[in-house]
Amino acid sequence: MTTSTIRRALVGQTRFRVSLFFDDGNEVYARFGPDVPMAYSLAEAEGFAEAQLVQLGAGRTEVGHWWARIEKGTWEPVAHADDVYGRILDATFELDPNRQWTAHFIDGAVSAWEEI
Repeated sequence: MTTSTIRRALVGQTRFRVSLFFDDGNEVYARFGPDVPMAYSLAEAEGFAEAQLVQLGAGRTEVGHWWARIEKGTWEPVAHADDVYGRILDATFELDPNRQWTAHFIDGAVSAWEEI
């Protein structure tokens, strides 16, 4: 039986995931923004998110606003057997629920980041 490696090299590495959302005043997650690559540092994630918030929010006249969430996580090892490929060594992104930040694009500016 062979062994396949998918994202095994990522195991133990910390990344910051950025998610973008539109709050229409009734629903906090009314729409989702574009995918943003995972960042290597909090500062890099903030930069990605702020650039996207400005791009999404600039010139909009609709009711509501865009906001971003940054989540810190670590790639954890997983392994399982597969009938075709044998033993799969992989990594899954596990979020740290105690390490999240948010910012909002309101009145033409990005708010300060708040840890939640």
